[in-house]
Amino acid sequence: MLTISEAAEYLNVSKSSLRRWSNENVLPSFRVGMRGERRFDIGDLDAFLVARGKAPKSSESMQRAEGSSPREILDACASHGTPRHVSLHFRDEQEQWRLLGPYLIGHMAEGASVLYMHDSSHRTEIIDRLRSEGIDVEEALRTRRLVLCPPQDCYLQDGYFAADRMLRFMRKQAATLLANPSGKAMITGEMTWFLTGAPGVEQVLAYERELNVLLQDFPHLTIVCQYHLKRLNSETTFGALLTHPFAHSVEGFRRGLYMDPLSAPANSV
Repeated sequence: MLTISEAAEYLNVSKSSLRRWSNENVLPSFRVGMRGERRFDIGDLDAFLVARGKAPKSSESMQRAEGSSPREILDACASHGTPRHVSLHFRDEQEQWRLLGPYLIGHMAEGASVLYMHDSSHRTEIIDRLRSEGIDVEEALRTRRLVLCPPQDCYLQDGYFAADRMLRFMRKQAATLLANPSGKAMITGEMTWFLTGAPGVEQVLAYERELNVLLQDFPHLTIVCQYHLKRLNSETTFGALLTHPFAHSVEGFRRGLYMDPLSAPANSV
C-alpha cells in the first residue's frame, strides 16, 4: 500500500489530482489511522495507468507495497468498514497451503478461533499440516478453538444448498467463534462442494455477496473462501472476484472486484 506521495510519484501526477480522483471514486483508495490518511493499492494504480493507455511503471514504490502482509492490509481496511472477505485462488495443493497457511497459523497463534469447512482436503490432512506447523491440534479441537466441518454439516445440510440457511449458520458460528479472549476469528471454506451439483448450488454467488453484509456486524472476523482454479470453471472464478473485496493468489494479494452498492459511483454499471 502506497502513501499519497508515493502514489503521486508512481503515476507522475500531483497529490491534489489523487485526492480529487479518490473523492470522485475514479481511483480507489483506503483510509488508515486516526487521521484517515489515504493509501493506494499498487494494482489499482496499474489498472488506472492501463485504462489511460500507459504502461505500469517499475519503481521502488512496488517494493514498498510488497512489504505489507495480507493480514496487515485487511486490518487497515477493516478499520474503515471494508469486510475481511478474501477469495483465495490456487492451482494445486501446494499453492493452496502456501497461501492459506499464514492465515490459519497467524490466527491460531494469536489465540483466535478457526472454523475450517473442508471438502477436497481430508480432515486428517488438515490436522497433519497444522501439527507440522507446531499447532497443538488436539488441544485446539478439544477447546473448539479449531472446528473442522464437512460439507454435509454446513453447506449441504439435508443434501442441498440454501443461501439464507447458510447465512444464518455463518452468523451463529461467527458469534460463537468470536467469544474468545482474543476477540478475533477466521472462517474458511473449500468451495469444491459446488461441483456436487446439489440443488441450490446456483445460489452460491448471491451467498458470497451477502457475506459482505454479514461481515459489517463482525469486523474482527476474517472469511477466506478457497477456489481451486483447475477444478472450478472460469465463470465461477470470475464470479468469486466479483463478490469479494480481496483476491489472493500466488501472483499476489489484490483488491477484488466487489464494490459496496452504497459506495458505488452513480454512473457505475
